[in-house]
Amino acid sequence: VRNERAEKLVGIDADVVTARAVARLVELVPWAVPLVRPRGHLLLIKGERAEAELDEAVHAMRKHRCVLLRTVPTATGRVLVMRRTS
Repeated sequence: VRNERAEKLVGIDADVVTARAVARLVELVPWAVPLVRPRGHLLLIKGERAEAELDEAVHAMRKHRCVLLRTVPTATGRVLVMRRTS
């Protein structure tokens, strides 16, 4: 487990990347997806605007080959479970 800023982790090949309160998805996806190996997972903790952020990030997700597997509700928002496809 590494607790670092994304820019300090360039070149890693993680199975799972998590992020909480970092940025809107349209910004977060390009930072986080390159840190996870193909078929690896991202667990992104988002607030009440998660659905709106997903709508906004469709192009970024497609560009970075990332798909939403499921959304897990929490008391304050959602955990977005995503996978890097390649």
